[in-house]
Amino acid sequence: MKISVLIPVYNEEKAIGKLLDSIMGIDYPKEDFEIVVVNDGSTDKTSDVVKKYKNVRLVNHPKNLGRFDARKTAMNEAKHENLLYIDSRCLVPKEILRNLKDKKDNVIIGHSKGLKKETIFEVFYSAIRRQFFRKYYRECKQRIILTKENFDIYPKGTTIFFIKRPLLKQIIETYGHTFNRESSEDTRLFSYILEKDNIVIDPDIWIINYGRDDTNKSLHHVIERGLHFTDYYLKKKSLKHWMILLFPVFALAGIYLLWWLFGITSLILMGISWLMVSVYLDHVPSRSIKIFLIGPILALLYYLGILKGLYKLLIKNSPKQFLALLFTLLILLGAGYYLYENHSDFKIILDLKYWQVIILAGFNMVLLSINGLFSWYLYRQFGVNLGKIESIALATATSFGNTFLPFRAGMGGSAVYLKKKHDLRYSSFATIVAGSYIINFFVLGILGLISMLIIYLKTSEFSIVVALAFTCLSVGSILSIFSTKLITKLIPFKGLKEKVLSVVEGWNIISKSPKRVAIMSLITALNLIVIATLLYSQFIFLGIVKTTGEIIDIWDNIFLSSFSVLSIFLNITPSALGIKELLFAFASQVINIRAQDAVVASVLDRIVGATLLLIIGPLSIFFLKRLGMIRKIIKK
Repeated sequence: MKISVLIPVYNEEKAIGKLLDSIMGIDYPKEDFEIVVVNDGSTDKTSDVVKKYKNVRLVNHPKNLGRFDARKTAMNEAKHENLLYIDSRCLVPKEILRNLKDKKDNVIIGHSKGLKKETIFEVFYSAIRRQFFRKYYRECKQRIILTKENFDIYPKGTTIFFIKRPLLKQIIETYGHTFNRESSEDTRLFSYILEKDNIVIDPDIWIINYGRDDTNKSLHHVIERGLHFTDYYLKKKSLKHWMILLFPVFALAGIYLLWWLFGITSLILMGISWLMVSVYLDHVPSRSIKIFLIGPILALLYYLGILKGLYKLLIKNSPKQFLALLFTLLILLGAGYYLYENHSDFKIILDLKYWQVIILAGFNMVLLSINGLFSWYLYRQFGVNLGKIESIALATATSFGNTFLPFRAGMGGSAVYLKKKHDLRYSSFATIVAGSYIINFFVLGILGLISMLIIYLKTSEFSIVVALAFTCLSVGSILSIFSTKLITKLIPFKGLKEKVLSVVEGWNIISKSPKRVAIMSLITALNLIVIATLLYSQFIFLGIVKTTGEIIDIWDNIFLSSFSVLSIFLNITPSALGIKELLFAFASQVINIRAQDAVVASVLDRIVGATLLLIIGPLSIFFLKRLGMIRKIIKK
C-alpha cells in the first residue's frame, strides 16, 4: 500500500521540524510513502525548516489561502491514491503506516493523544470535550462508525485522517465552493463525506497532538472556534446548539436576578457556583483551579467569535433574520431597562407563598397536558399514533424550545422528531399545524367577542381596536375557508398566498370529520379557560385589582387571554417576549387594570412557566430520545 503523507502548515516553524523528525522514524518501506508539505503562505521560517529535509517535497502558496485550499493543493501534488493528512503540531508513532496498511476503509479518522504536560488551554478543552462527548470516551477503544444519526455525539477532526483520493476529489468538485477561510472545515468536510461513504474512527490510528505554545495564537484560536460554530452548527437549528448560542442571555439574566436579590453578596455566590462547575468539569484540584481561572476568558472570546460569525452569516446571507435578531435584542434590552427602572413594582412577586407558586406551576402542568391532548388527537387524523405520555412530552419539549429560542424553534424540533420517529413529512407537519390554526383562531375570536360583550354589558367598557382584532380572528378564519380564491387574488405577496393555501389544505383534511372539529374546538376552549383561571389566580395572589377597586373576574381574564394570542403573529422573540407583554398591557387598560400591574402578572407567569420548563423540558427531551431508542430495538 503506497501512501502520501500530506501536511498543510502555516507559521509553525517550531512545530514542523518535530513532526518531520517523527515521520522520518516511521517503520515502513521508504519507497512506499512520500511526504508532501504545503506551506500556506507562512510569514515565519517554516519554509526554511522544511527545506532541511531532503526526502520532503515542499509546495509553497504565495499567500495564506486557508486550510481547505492547502489540503486541496496537497491532494493535487500527491503521487499516490491513499492520502494521510496530518496537522503540523503532532508527533507520529513509528507503526502508524503499518497499522494503516491493513485497513480496508475509505475514510478513517485517527485519535489524538495529548502530552502529559498540558497547557492551561488544553486542560480546559479536555474537560469540555469529556462533558460533551461522554459516549465517545466510553467507546474510544473500539472502532466507531460515524453516521448521520450519531454525527454530533462524537468528536471529529482533521488532525489526522485518511481518505482515498477519488472520494476527496469528488467532494471538492461537488462542495468546494462552500468552503472558505472562516468555514468549519472539519465538520463540514466530514458531513459531506457521509453523503457518499462511511467514516470510521479507528483506535489503531493515532498521533500525539500538543497545544500551541504561543498564548496570542491560542486566544485567537478560541475566537475561530466560535466563528466555526456559527458556520455549521447554527444552520442545523437544533435545540442543543440554540441553547449554546443563547447561553450568555440566560447567564446575564441569572446574574442580574442574583444581583437584584442579594446585591454585592451575589458576587460571592457566582464565584462559588463557577468553582463548583470547575470541580465538576475536572475533579483534579490543580486542573479545576486552571479551569476556574481561564474559563471565563475563553468563554468570552468564544462568544466574540460567535458574534463575528453571526454578523457575517446574517448580513451576507439572511438580512431578514438579521433584522429579526436585531429586533429581538432591542426587545430584550428594552425589557431589561424597564425591569431596572420599575424594579419596585416587582417586589410583590417575592412575597408569594411557596404553595401559591406550586398552584401556578400546577396550572402550567395542566396547560402542557391539554396541549399534549390536542396534539395526540390532531396527529391521529394524519396516521400518526402518538402515545398519550409521548404527546405530553412532545408538547413540553416544544414549549421548552419556543420559550427559550426565537422563531418558534420548538415547533421545528417537533417537526424533526415526528419525521424521524413517525415518518411524518415536514410538508405534512406544516399543513397540519396550519390547519389547526383555523380552529384555534375561530374559537379564540368568538370567546374574545363574547367576553368583551359581557364586559360591555357589565361596565360599559369597550375598545373598537380590540373588537376589530377579535372579529378578524373569527371572521378571517371563516373567509380563508370559504373565499380562498378571492383572498389569494387580493394578496399581493406570493409567500403569504402559499401560507393561506397551506392553512386551507390542512383545514380540508381536518374538517372531513365534524365530530373531530367539535372535539378539537372544545379542547381549545378548555385551554383558554385554564389560562384565564391561571391569570385569575395570579391577580388574586398578587393582590392586583382594577383601578376602580373591583376584583378582576373570570370574564376579564378570558378577554385578556384571548387578546394575548395575537402575539403569535409577531412571534419573533422567544415565546413573543416583550410583544405579548405589550398586547397584555394594552388590553388590560381597556378593563381598568394598570399597565404596570398587568406587566407584573405577565412577568410572574413567565418566571413560573420558564422555571418549570427548565426542570421538565430537558426531562421530556430525554424521554423522547429514550422512546426513540426503544422503538429501534423493537423494530430490530
